[in-house]
Parts: sequence; structure tokens; C-alpha cells
Amino acid sequence: RSVHRGISELQQIHKETKDPEPLRISRAAVTQILENCGVEEQGITEFKKAFDRDFGANTELAPKNMVNTGKFELKSPDVTIKVNPERTDLVSSQVINGVKYILVRAEEGVEVNGIDISLGN
Repeated sequence: RSVHRGISELQQIHKETKDPEPLRISRAAVTQILENCGVEEQGITEFKKAFDRDFGANTELAPKNMVNTGKFELKSPDVTIKVNPERTDLVSSQVINGVKYILVRAEEGVEVNGIDISLGN
């Protein structure tokens, strides 16, 4: 979620500056986003190796080739969750009793198979 937001912010800044050149994002920019998201050094190192191997260290990529800012989707082998990209704040992760969970804050308007459900008080 944080990486998605970081790249979206770069796009918004670029749009606001009205730079006529298309936005290109470097390995260093993505590395900075990952660091800001709290990715551990080992993850950063692995990212840099993969980036260099797949694209070349000095390559700059279009953000649309990195994330789809119009879509935010979480997938596991058994579950797919689609979230409005402007509401990624509703999603969090947590470890409860040693088990990893993805949590989605639900306030109202929750449906299961098209049927409204009440989640209690």
C-alpha cells in the first residue's frame, strides 16, 4: 500500500509541475520509496539486484509499468480483494496469535454475494 501511495505521489507531483516530459522513475527513487516504507536492508538489496538484472541499473521506468494507480488489488491463492485506490487507508495487516491477517475496515454498506449484511455493533 505504501509503495503504491509513494509512486502515486510522484505522479501527482509531476502532474502539478506541468512538466511536458513524461515521468520516469529511477531505481534510486523506488529504493527511496521502499526505505520510507520500512523495507529492511535485505529487501532493498534484493530489489536492487532484481532491478539491475531485469532492466539495468540506470534504466528509468514509466510509473504505469510499475503500478496501476487506478487499481489496488490484493491477491492470495484463495482470496482477491479489490480496493478503491483512494481508500487504501481501509486496508492494514496484522499478526494475531502468530497468524498474518489482511484487515479491511468495514463500516457500512457491506454485501456478500449481493446481500447486505450487518457486521454488528
